[in-house]
Amino acid sequence: MRPRPSRRWIWPIAPGTSREFLLLGGFWVLTVALALGVPNLGTAGLAGVATALALGWLFFLRDPERRTEAHPEDYLAPADGRVVAVRRTPQPLFLEGASLQVSIFLGVLDVHVNRAPMAGRVAFVRHEPGRFHQAFREEASQVNEHNWIGLEQGSRRTLTKQVAGILARRIECWVSSGDVLRAGDRIGMIKLGSRVDLFVPEPAAPHVREGDRVRAGVTVVARAGSQAPR
Repeated sequence: MRPRPSRRWIWPIAPGTSREFLLLGGFWVLTVALALGVPNLGTAGLAGVATALALGWLFFLRDPERRTEAHPEDYLAPADGRVVAVRRTPQPLFLEGASLQVSIFLGVLDVHVNRAPMAGRVAFVRHEPGRFHQAFREEASQVNEHNWIGLEQGSRRTLTKQVAGILARRIECWVSSGDVLRAGDRIGMIKLGSRVDLFVPEPAAPHVREGDRVRAGVTVVARAGSQAPR
């Protein structure tokens, strides 16, 4: 199964969001019809609020096309957002050894579709329930609800961790074990503010620092080996 493409229509909408789109669209139609049928300040205000919500949700659900160009040893950002941690850490799960961790915080204005950090086969998927602390807090990565996606290509491996946040109560994973992906393919989505951690095996050289802004499937965040950033 390949990752589902976004719905193109006039505005690029992320896959798997039809239910929310229809519910909010239906609410908007009802409020506008009410405002036209019973014109007063209250119904006009309700229609205005519904319009603002609909436009905001459309903006949040956007899924722009990305052109991925990566060196075979590059690891790409799995999410849009701000880098909040770059560290060396052991990762016993899937990687089974020392790793470089790059953590990305997604604000509500960021694109929330996640992408594959490298080409490879999906070899590991696991969902784990948890809490819903603020995603930028360090403990959120350990105790919040999260989903693991492990990729492998020959001897290379990566492990991506989709972490829920205080507002993000729904993590979507669009891939299954055995799927073969290209670098930058869509792998899932976290709705509203959230966090994504990427783990790559050592030796690896970071190409970003804390505070940097990155784009999923585009920004190189690390490279296999010890080569300094280009």
